[in-house]
Amino acid sequence: MPTYQTPLPKSRTLYSKGVRALLYPCLEGRGKGVVVSYQGDRRRPNRRYLYAADELGYRRQQSYVHDIIVNIAVGGRQYRFRVFFKRHKALPENQAIKALPGATVTFDGDVVLAAIGPRVAIRNMGPRAERAAADIAICEYVLLAMLRNVH
Repeated sequence: MPTYQTPLPKSRTLYSKGVRALLYPCLEGRGKGVVVSYQGDRRRPNRRYLYAADELGYRRQQSYVHDIIVNIAVGGRQYRFRVFFKRHKALPENQAIKALPGATVTFDGDVVLAAIGPRVAIRNMGPRAERAAADIAICEYVLLAMLRNVH
């Protein structure tokens, strides 16, 4: 699995803030909005490091966090998301993804989804249309993961 996110090098222009993202917890029936901390560089707004591991559970079973970028078009509009997840055979089945309309297969463990902007690497999640696109992106990603046998 590719990992696109790399930690930022030390610099005087670094700062930390929070960004709204979606968490699909494995033990709850639906996804929810959460604020996730990130580190950014004032000189390079396209470089942001999201601390998704703080939101994902089961640190003892799997400490490594994978991330992928998902592009999707819904209603003539393009959306880009960064999806963070863990892969381990002992993680519980994700009930929030299983409950999504259109979900034909399931995924194990928690999933965090953050929006990607045109000029910044991570940005706040937008209105309902973007959240609906995020649900579709999660369903399509999980289906592709099963078809590619990466799960």
